[in-house]
This record gives sequence, structure tokens and C-alpha cells, in this order.
Amino acid sequence: LDVGSFHPEIPKRLAKGGWLVVCADLSEEVCRHVQSADTSPGPRLRAIRCDAAALPFRRDAFDLVTDFATSVVTPDAESVVAQEVRVLKPGGAYVLVSNNRWSRSGRRNLRRQRKAGGRHPRWGYFSPMSPWRLWRLTARHELRLVEMDSELHGPGSVGLALAVLSRLIPGARRWFGWRLGAVFAARARGR
Repeated sequence: LDVGSFHPEIPKRLAKGGWLVVCADLSEEVCRHVQSADTSPGPRLRAIRCDAAALPFRRDAFDLVTDFATSVVTPDAESVVAQEVRVLKPGGAYVLVSNNRWSRSGRRNLRRQRKAGGRHPRWGYFSPMSPWRLWRLTARHELRLVEMDSELHGPGSVGLALAVLSRLIPGARRWFGWRLGAVFAARARGR
């Protein structure tokens, strides 16, 4: 299950690799885009129009759930994550990509939202999750953290000093990645 498939590149790769991928999005236009993007042999991508905070799937339905910055642009990220975990099979993998309020892009987007009177000009709502908030989500939803890392360790996303340190000291990259983490991967514990 891919929740919020605005750019369905990862679902397309998974479909080409033999996965049957369900893409859930609130937008009719995005659902049409996903269906037209299916170039895999046989219908491997399926688009379902639905609200991420009320997924219409049974409990324990998916082996893998991905959320590429969808929950951070919803008014209630906690509800979206709870729904994603609900449909995840025990032992299944969960991947969440989230901007971080401590990274430059997160701070910049929060400033844009404040400047626009509380509504982000592009998304309407933007609430990047801190690593601490992600950590609390793991405990609340009985997920076992596998990896937390920054998508990018470049000067534009983490600043020049941290980018240089992450190149000079390979072990520091993992620590800075955890601190500035944008990619959060977990496994569901057996229920």
C-alpha cells in the first residue's frame, strides 16, 4: 500500500519487481495519473480514491506500507499513521518519509506556512515530524524501529558543517541521520 501517491515512482518500481501495489489518494486526478503510469506486465498498480485517515482496507492486509510525506501534509498525522499501521500485517515493513522541523527544508516550509497565515501555499497544511515524535509513534503502534536516516546529507538539507562532518566521519552520518531523520523504516511486531 502506498498512501498519497502524488509521484508514483516507488510504486512503479515495486510493480515492475512483481509486487501488486495499491495506491491510496484522496484526489481523483492523482488516481487517474497512477493508473496511467502502470507500465508493468499485467495490472500491477491499482488506485483507490480514499481518505488516508479512514483507509477502507481490512486489518493486516498489506506486507508493506509506504508513506512518502503524505501524513505531514494532513491535519492529523497521528490518525493517518494509525490507519497505515492498522492495515500492516504482523512482521510487515512500514516506511515513512517525513520532513523534519529541524532540517533547513522543514524550517523553511514552516516559515512559509506562518507567513501565509497558517496555511501552507502548496499543501494547505504542513507539520513535519521530529525524530522524537516518530520515536513515540513506534512505541504507541508497537513498531520495531529498523532505520531512521536523513534522505540527504547535502549542504542544502542539513547545512554545510553537518554535511562536511558526515563525509569526513562515516559513523557520524548515522547519528546525524537519526537526529535529522527523514526516512523512518520499521517492522510491525507480531500481534
